[in-house]
Amino acid sequence: MVSLYTPRDIMIHILFFINSFMPLWIVLLVQVIFFEPNFTQQQHCIAVVVLSSFIVIPASLVYLFIRKSEKTTGSIEVKITKNNDITGEYAIYLLAYIIAFISGNFFNEKQIVTFGIIFGIFGIIYVRNNMFHINPFITILGFKFHKSSNVVDNDVIILSRRTSLYDKEIRVNKIAEGFYIESTSEA
Repeated sequence: MVSLYTPRDIMIHILFFINSFMPLWIVLLVQVIFFEPNFTQQQHCIAVVVLSSFIVIPASLVYLFIRKSEKTTGSIEVKITKNNDITGEYAIYLLAYIIAFISGNFFNEKQIVTFGIIFGIFGIIYVRNNMFHINPFITILGFKFHKSSNVVDNDVIILSRRTSLYDKEIRVNKIAEGFYIESTSEA
């Protein structure tokens, strides 16, 4: 766990955190559109715009950021000495948190305030513990998360399209402190 982050690292963490809740935003959007008859037309429109923004903006920014990071030149070459695929850990996250949020009536003031507090606490934990790998959207894009050790850093997270990185020499670009992406560009 890294204790000092640059403002850029913190912004990247926050972006990935908001994006990691994409399944929740989609479920809530469907609930608003099809199953919330007590909303006025104005409340309905506001809810659809806000939830759509929580889906489209972070997903677009994460996608563009990953594509740019993947193709950036100036990557460093590392030899992976230890590797563990941690992609599947988001399934526990989905079951434990997102499903809990969608049960019951989410659209009342008490639930929204409670959600905001819990969401803030989760955000702090996500940032402080480098939990980039808890993000189903990135898995949908075809990436795997690898907790890897190499000769440059110990225990970093590497985002790659490969199934295994063990005993491979790869080129990586730094996304944030402790978080890298396998480069697709030439040195």
